[in-house]
Amino acid sequence: MATIIVKKRRTLTLNRTASPEKKELPTPPKEPKPAISGEARLAENNRRQKEERNRNYRECKAWVFSRWPESFDSKNVKPLELGVSKKIIEEYDRVGGYDVLGFGRTLQVSRVLNAWTRRNAYLRALMQEEAKRYDLNGNPVGDVSPEHVVSAKERLELNKQRAKKQKSKEKEA
Repeated sequence: MATIIVKKRRTLTLNRTASPEKKELPTPPKEPKPAISGEARLAENNRRQKEERNRNYRECKAWVFSRWPESFDSKNVKPLELGVSKKIIEEYDRVGGYDVLGFGRTLQVSRVLNAWTRRNAYLRALMQEEAKRYDLNGNPVGDVSPEHVVSAKERLELNKQRAKKQKSKEKEA
C-alpha cells in the first residue's frame, strides 16, 4: 500500500490489490456529441414554438367551432356581435380553462376570431343589405354599422389585391 501525503492533514491512500496480470481494459472514450451552433438551436426552438402555437390554434378553433356551430357555420356565415371574444373567454374559464382544454385563452381565441372575421365570406356577410349581427347562439342582436360595411369593403378589396400578387408570384416561379 502506498501512502501519499498531500498538504498537511490530508492523506490519499492507493490500494494495490490488483495483480499486474489482471489488467483491466480501459473503457473506450465516449464520442463527443456534435456541437450545436447557437443558430441551429435557435432555429429548433423556433420550430418547436411554431408547432406548439399551431397545435393550440387548431385545438382552440375546434373547440370554438364545435361549441357554437350556429355562429361559426362556413356555409351560412353571419356577422358576430361586437365583444364576442369576451363571451368566449368567459365560457373558456367556466369550462375549466387550460387544465381542461389544454390551450391558452386570450391569444388563441383572438387568433381564431381574427382568422374567422378576415375571411372573404365573413366580409361579404357584413356588406349585405340590412345585415344583422348575431350572438354566439345565433340570435340577432343589432345591425351592422355603416362604418363596418365600409371597412369590410376596403378589407375585401385588399384581399383581392393580395390574391392577385400571390398569383403573379406563383406564375413567375
